[in-house]
Amino acid sequence: MKKPVLTILITIVLIVVILEVLSKSQKCKTPDCFYPCNNFSTILPGPRDPDLIRLQQKRLAGEKISKQEYRLIAEKLILEKDPELMGCYNGVVCGESGFVRKDLPSNAKIFVKRHELEHLLQTGEERNSEFAANLAAGREYPLGFLQTIFFSIWNRAKYYDSPVCYIISLWKTFKVYFLP
Repeated sequence: MKKPVLTILITIVLIVVILEVLSKSQKCKTPDCFYPCNNFSTILPGPRDPDLIRLQQKRLAGEKISKQEYRLIAEKLILEKDPELMGCYNGVVCGESGFVRKDLPSNAKIFVKRHELEHLLQTGEERNSEFAANLAAGREYPLGFLQTIFFSIWNRAKYYDSPVCYIISLWKTFKVYFLP
């Protein structure tokens, strides 16, 4: 029993070490993935949405927020955009609005909307804002979380010439989104 567990642990450690060495030694060209906020006029600072402020205050007070409340504010502040306007991003927050790709699978779209709403609700106290947003959205929409992962893996491949650079990119993304 101990030998298979030890073998698995050693294999995982070796893979992590190899990925870290590759990510530091390989000179991969960053894909031409423009920042989508440049396409949207809503990035200009405006008054904070009163419903968003109410939800933030409710959350800070430790009060329960229903799925319906989250959904209503997401419908108001998170907009769907054509993939051409989103670059290689599934979703992004620009100022007081969020944007998600129209071409995401349905469950993934719900997850990404909730993920971007989390960014709008965050206080800046989070150690890793992406991990915190994933955790909150993933708890509510686990199927959408999985769909988003597979969509991202499939979609991202077209931005890389080299399989090694693609794998390094996935590793770096994994560290940002999944490690606290």
